[in-house]
Amino acid sequence: MYPEDIATGYATIQRLISGETDRVEMEKRYVHKSGHVIWTRVSGTIARDDANDAYYLICHVRDITDRKRAEELVRIRVHLLESTASQSAEELLQTALAEAGALTESPVGFYLLNENGNERFSLQAWWSSSISNQSCSIQVPPLHYNIDFAGAWADGIRKRQPLIHNDFASAPNRKGFPEGHVPITRELVVPVLRDSRVVGVLAVGNKATEYTQEDVEAASYVANPAWEINLRKRAETALEES
Repeated sequence: MYPEDIATGYATIQRLISGETDRVEMEKRYVHKSGHVIWTRVSGTIARDDANDAYYLICHVRDITDRKRAEELVRIRVHLLESTASQSAEELLQTALAEAGALTESPVGFYLLNENGNERFSLQAWWSSSISNQSCSIQVPPLHYNIDFAGAWADGIRKRQPLIHNDFASAPNRKGFPEGHVPITRELVVPVLRDSRVVGVLAVGNKATEYTQEDVEAASYVANPAWEINLRKRAETALEES
């Protein structure tokens, strides 16, 4: 069982055994043997013997992970749109990174933008979760990268497609990090494309288990609206300043 759901699950079973209720339904998380979390819908009822004592428990468990993820993706997009009024462009990217990190179970992430259509990308936001001991002391912003000389993460830009390194130490084109950068064990890089040109990059890293295609889809779902909302917010700010 997922650690945070153990107490609730135990209490629910006790309600059945005590006779407080004859049937329960609940949403509950489990930890897959690979380490990732799955959501389930559990329906349970209890059978009793002639003395009305609890005899056995019957449960029906249905995997609802896809549905829960779809609901979460919709919630995230609404959250980003609602944050536009109160947050700056940089803060919006921080919010997007936090959401992408939670979706992919990643404790760190960054977002880069290509504003001039050249080979240079600027680091706009760096994020690390509050529960993570991984912190980064690099200066954000500005920090600029020339893709011709960037390391393994930039292969996602050069190839114009999502990139997974589940063993970052053996990744091709791997180079060193700026001083103060947190060590990376795994990474997922998602480029944002417009008219075949990479205009932004969202990356998350250091998931405890391997990144999957589901993580790619989730991160992409966040990366694209984040770029659009950031662009609109910058335009609004420039108009106000002018």
